[in-house]
Amino acid sequence: MIFIGYTLSTKQYRLYDPKLKKLITARDIVFHEDSPFYKPLEQQIFCPISTNDSIVSVSQSTGADTDFDSGLHDVKSLSSDDFDHATDEEEEGEPEHSGESQRINFKEVRREPEPVVKKTPKSRTAGQMVNTLGSYWRGSASGLRPIRRETGGEGRSNQATSIDLALLVADGPRTITDALDGPNRTKWIAAINSELMSLEGHKTLSVVEEGKIPKDAWAISSRMVFQEKIGEDGKVARYKARLVPHRFRQREGIDYSETYSPTISFAAIWTIVSRAAIENKDFVQLDIVTAFLEGTVEEELYLRLPKEFGLTNNGNVILNSNRIKLGVSVTVRLNRSLYGLMQAGRNWYNTLESYCTKEMPMPASKFEAGIYTSPTGATIIAWVDDILLIGSAEEVQSMRSAIQWCFTIKDLGNVRFVLSMLVERDRGSRIIYLSQSVYLDKVLKRFQMDECKGYATPMDVKAKLHAKREKEEAADKVLYQEAVGSLTYAAITTRPDIAYATGLVGHFPADPSMLHWAAVKRILHYLKDSLGLRIHLGRSDDRGFGGRERGKKEKKAPITV
Repeated sequence: MIFIGYTLSTKQYRLYDPKLKKLITARDIVFHEDSPFYKPLEQQIFCPISTNDSIVSVSQSTGADTDFDSGLHDVKSLSSDDFDHATDEEEEGEPEHSGESQRINFKEVRREPEPVVKKTPKSRTAGQMVNTLGSYWRGSASGLRPIRRETGGEGRSNQATSIDLALLVADGPRTITDALDGPNRTKWIAAINSELMSLEGHKTLSVVEEGKIPKDAWAISSRMVFQEKIGEDGKVARYKARLVPHRFRQREGIDYSETYSPTISFAAIWTIVSRAAIENKDFVQLDIVTAFLEGTVEEELYLRLPKEFGLTNNGNVILNSNRIKLGVSVTVRLNRSLYGLMQAGRNWYNTLESYCTKEMPMPASKFEAGIYTSPTGATIIAWVDDILLIGSAEEVQSMRSAIQWCFTIKDLGNVRFVLSMLVERDRGSRIIYLSQSVYLDKVLKRFQMDECKGYATPMDVKAKLHAKREKEEAADKVLYQEAVGSLTYAAITTRPDIAYATGLVGHFPADPSMLHWAAVKRILHYLKDSLGLRIHLGRSDDRGFGGRERGKKEKKAPITV
């Protein structure tokens, strides 16, 4: 076999078999980089083997004592599920190192006749798909989907709340039925109708008659996702409902290809915001309404709506809130991206970058994603659908008008609350403060530490963390990982003072002990005592962290950057 490249639609290698004169794609192969493919027939090769005359094949070994890095791998031992069309079966031995060498004539190493596998055309129907993605994926009658791993376990807190602490978005009802039967029925109906109006306004969906879907295509199932958006005061600010496809039903190479969507780092945000504070620039926030609907879909995708949706006489999708005569689900074709699609984030990023760089035009940064700067220094910071405008009053107004001309926006005015960070500005002193007291308070409540005693330091200097030992009590792994993840987000946004301690506890997520959990709780004790700390961005002076004269004790002072 000769390696010639990679496939564009799947994560496989492209190989050429000069004997069969065929192109083959395979996922698991062994590269022999030390010797060329073509060798003289009389060439002799040396390989260290045992004194025994027989060569033990990898496929015949027990597998338990086989070292992955030693010897040659037998392609024949690989599962047929790991190949797409055909493989070149070779019989090669796995040498056992014994310190001696024995000469083997190349003629004695013979290959079995290579079977000619008839290539079957690929079908897009779920029932005829072949699993080439490894053991993580499971085949089913409705297509491939990942194996769900059971989480939780003994000792996990039953009071765990379902809330995205980083974005301060709490989960609402699980189904449309729960939303319609709950106490906030009218608010959820309004949220669903708002989502349908957005879909109709962007012409996202085109209704397809039953039986009109091409035979080689299939409809992806969908559901409604309900969320409660938390405001800067910690209360519910808005009820949101999103029509979301089941992304695990999408097939790589058919329903999507590229999915990566970069975002700006918080270090870059600090730098730009500091400059804005020092130069006394305007700092305005915009929100792109239904941003993902702005991206177009290149693939031919069909969606099956939940059974609670029906059609009006004009062919528009409508919510059957009374749930009368619930029948066959409506099938639609996607004309634009939808929240939850594998490629939705990338489509939106490409759409926004294309508009900013070509239409406005504001060149993109070569070093950070989501930064666009004009020749005069006006800057746009994009974090998915959150847009920050920095510049003079005239520049900000010009950028706002240009973005509003292409996208539907919500003008939030001067930045007050973004990415779970509270933004406070002192224009006279040319300082901007960033804090996360609301987010940290949610974290403390999530792990039942909101009534704990505060500590002055984030870690015990005498504590020595090490890998869990055999007799040590194990901690709840899932709860431990959630706590470390919440602390890590705080450490990289506004709380670098806990970065070192968080980094230490982040070394043991796979098998934490109660000693590690005690170290995590110590950080939470410290956060309880320091909720008022703020990042100080902008002009600095000769006074202490709290703005007081040096020597005076300041318990809740800002961190100067």
